Parts: sequence; structure tokens; C-alpha cells
Amino acid sequence: MSSSYLRLIQRFPKGYSIAFAYGSGVFKQVGHKNVRFGNVAEGESPDTSDVSSPLLDENASSTLIQQRTQKVENINKNLDNFAERCQETPDSSKKQTSHDSQLREASVSNSTPRRVVVGRSRQIIDSCRRKVIPRQFNVPFRSPSISPVSQQSVSQEQQLTQLYKQEAEMDEEITSLKNSGYNIEELQSHIENLHQYNEIKDAAQLVMGRLAELEGDNMIDFILAVRDPLEWHKANMANNPKHYSALRYGGPHFVTSIQEKWGAKVYFNTLIPTHEGMIKYGVISHTSLITDLLDWDTLYIAGRLHKPVLMLHKDSADDELRSALKINLYSALHTALLLLPESFSEDQLYLALAGVSYTGDFRMHVGEDQNKVRNIVQAQTQEFRNLYSPLLKELEEYVVLDQFKGMGEQDTSPPARLFHLSMLPKRLQLMLIKEFNVDRRSRDLEDVLRAAAHDTDCADVIVKGIQDIVMTPSLTQSLKGLLTAGAVKSVKYSYSKLKKMWKSLQR
Repeated sequence: MSSSYLRLIQRFPKGYSIAFAYGSGVFKQVGHKNVRFGNVAEGESPDTSDVSSPLLDENASSTLIQQRTQKVENINKNLDNFAERCQETPDSSKKQTSHDSQLREASVSNSTPRRVVVGRSRQIIDSCRRKVIPRQFNVPFRSPSISPVSQQSVSQEQQLTQLYKQEAEMDEEITSLKNSGYNIEELQSHIENLHQYNEIKDAAQLVMGRLAELEGDNMIDFILAVRDPLEWHKANMANNPKHYSALRYGGPHFVTSIQEKWGAKVYFNTLIPTHEGMIKYGVISHTSLITDLLDWDTLYIAGRLHKPVLMLHKDSADDELRSALKINLYSALHTALLLLPESFSEDQLYLALAGVSYTGDFRMHVGEDQNKVRNIVQAQTQEFRNLYSPLLKELEEYVVLDQFKGMGEQDTSPPARLFHLSMLPKRLQLMLIKEFNVDRRSRDLEDVLRAAAHDTDCADVIVKGIQDIVMTPSLTQSLKGLLTAGAVKSVKYSYSKLKKMWKSLQR
């Protein structure tokens, strides 16, 4: 499904530094591929860095499997050619059989998935007729790599010696794993349970996806940060004119002006029909995105990136972007800890993180599912863990989260709170200065932060500051949406939102 999202954004003009899909519906449709197989080089599409997304895309995982499958196929081909030559040279077969008997006396027989390929060398030596490798193990494994050999330069004895050497290395690795306490039977049981879990999860997510379609709640949201909004809109209006409302008649300069000067500096085109269903995409300038991530200028896009997203593209050469994404997550974590008590549950932490950008958003009172924040967390708990676990490890001096017990504890002493306050984004710190100087006294930032660290009502002041940041941009952005979507689409979109709100109130 994520490969379908990649195809969708490839229809847009180039020039975006980052592109991602967001919302719980994205993860419902991606399925159990929302697991991490390790670090992937930044800049690959889709990206899987800790900063922005915990996911490994379907393309990336399938590429990994294809590479390993290709290695196995190369080994099959080499071994098949070797078997044919063995049948043509009886003397060589005798030498091979002698070598094999010596190897069997010196080694211990072990049956593991990692020995499937190497074990076939014995089958070839014994009979020189079997040409099928057992494939009962479907889990990824590290297959031994055999480079293609030339009949003119490498003799059959050297090929066989290479196979023996690799088999001996595999035996040594297997013995080492067994000595470390690994049990083959237990491993296979875990593998079978994992496959069963994935099948059940996929079935459940297919049902949820189908229910979303029946309820008309399957629109996918995208955000693209472009380096030159004017040139991007000019190209997009030429390629996709029907995506725009009547504002397109004002030309790209007018559209860009609407984007940059109104609301949260985002231009949305909504209810766009595609072969994957309805989509909505927002365009923000790269400069405005960086400012929002670092300073929480509007918290409109920065807030979306507090939650798990499916990263479809990220410019790997942009160090400023990578740093801003990471700082934004840290800012959210510091804010959430200031709002939480000394002891808290894992759910409370994720609810606080997901709820930051909705604090003060008027849409939470009119036109939004009243359980939206809780629904986001419940649908993406594992994704939240993957996103914030690395950050929590770096803050172990101040907070500890036990995911097995689902509970966390933090240091709430004034020095610890002062540390969190000093790490808040610029705009929120300015809001704190404003609140603490209501009595018209002129306190600077240092004085305000020290006072807030000792204030038992500090959480209330922080909430008030976030509300002041979010309220105006969310309201003006919604009003701008009436223009960018057009009258008909605005009515349809507003109706779907009100219907969701009504359903949430009925629960």
C-alpha cells in the first residue's frame, strides 16, 4: 500500500524536500509491515529514520528479500552447473566423495534454516543428481554468497574447497549461537507464532479498512514541503488544474500569496479522486516548515510530526531539515513531561504527546471526532513506541519508561523542570514570558523559567501558552480552506467532519 502512496506523490512536480502521509488510516492500510528491520540510509524513499517515521516501506523490505533471493538463485545456478560437470568427470566425483566423508567425520550435524543452501553441497557430492534446494523456511536468512566463477580460471576443486570453507564457517556460527543459549526448536516456534500474529493482524486491518470505506472515512492526507512554492504551484496547476478551486484563475502568484500570508502557511487541495481513493494534500514552503519545527510558529505541521507518519521522501543532504525534525520531537517530549505527574502510564505519555497540537484547536469543539486523540494513540501505540523510545533513552537521567509494565516515572524536582523548560521551543517560551508578566513586571526569560520551575501550576501556564499558539492559525487555516477547496468540496468535507463528530458523541 505504501508503494501506492509513492506512486501518488510522483504525480506531483518535483522540488519538495519532504513528503509524508499521516493519520491512523495510513497505518491501518499498511498492515504488519509497520516493523523495523534496521537502519536505512536517509534519503531513500520511503525513509525510515528515527527522527520522523518508524516504518520500513514495502519497497524497501521487498528489495531486501529480492536481494537475498537473488543470492540463493545464483548459488543454485552455480551448484547445478557444478553437478553437471561432476557427472561428466567420474574421477572428480571420487575426490569429492572422499572429501565429503572426511568433512562428515570432523563436523557435527545440525539442522537449521541457515544451513539449507550449504547442505545442498553434500547432496550434490553424494548423488550429483538432486537439483532442488529445500524451501521450507520462508523467513529471511543470511545466505552464504558465492561469486560467479569462470570455468577457465577456477577449477572444480577450488569451487568445492570454497563450499567446504563456507559450510565450516556456518557450522562455527551455529555452534556459537547454541553456546549462547539459542534453541532451534524454540526459534521456529516463535517464527510460527509471528506468522500467525501477522495473519490475524492483517485480517483485522482489512476489516477496519473496509469499514472505513463503507463509512466514507478513507481519505488519505499528504504534506509536501517545497523549496519554491511559486514554481511548484505553477507546475502543479499546469499538470493538475482540476485539483484547485476557482482560485487557480488568479494564477500561481495569487495562490502562493494565499498560502504564505493566510492561516498556517499551508495550501490544501482536498477531495482529489485517485485510483487509491480520495486524497487531500497540503503544500508548505520549506522555510515555513523549518520555522514551525524549531519555534512552533503555528504548530500546524510540527504538531502532525509529533505523531507517527509514513515518510515517503526526505532530502538526505539537508542537515537542517533532519536536525529540525529531531528537535521538534524533543520539544514535544519535554512539553509532555512538564504536563505529566511524577508517575504516569505509557498511554498517558502518548496521549499528552498526541494532544499537544490539538490544545486550543477550535475544530476539537466543532467538526472533529471528540475521541480523536485517543483513537490516534490506540491505533498507533507501537508506532509511538518506536518513535519516542530512542529519545527517552537519551533522557534516562530525567525519565524512565517501562514498556513491559506500561508505566513511567520522572524527576519532577525544580532543577529537572527547569531543564525541560529551557528546552521548550522559542514561541512557547515567549508565551510563558507573556503569562508571567501579566502583572506588568518586566521579567526576562531566565527569571520566568526559574519561577515556572518552582510553580506548582506550571502545567496550566504551559497549556495556556500552547492554546495561544494554536488557536489563531487553526481558525484562519480553516477559513482559508473554504476558499482553497471551493464551495461544493467545502460542503462535502464539512459534512463528513460533522458526521464523524456526531458519531463520536453517540458512543
